[in-house]
Amino acid sequence: MVHPDHALSPAWPFGQQLAITPYPNGNAALENPSLFSGRHGTDWIVAPGAPNPVVSAPNAGHLSDPDLVYLEDRRELYLYYRQAASRNFVWLKASPDGSAGRLPSW
Repeated sequence: MVHPDHALSPAWPFGQQLAITPYPNGNAALENPSLFSGRHGTDWIVAPGAPNPVVSAPNAGHLSDPDLVYLEDRRELYLYYRQAASRNFVWLKASPDGSAGRLPSW
């Protein structure tokens, strides 16, 4: 795994979120942002109801560099990530209510 990013979301029942990109054997085609949840910061599980990876590989380039932001007042979790192709693009996926059960609607 590479590019870990952590977000504390106390209002969310799963407590903490961790975004990573797997990088098995240096294969950038499999470097797709994935999301995990945990209560203690040491034991991580696939976020309940979330697709993993959250975003699949595009037709061009690869995905990397996830960044998580939790907006407590809105109870929203934002996942930013980069698509590296002939140019770099930054994309955003957002959970509308901070609920892992809503992640598939991203």
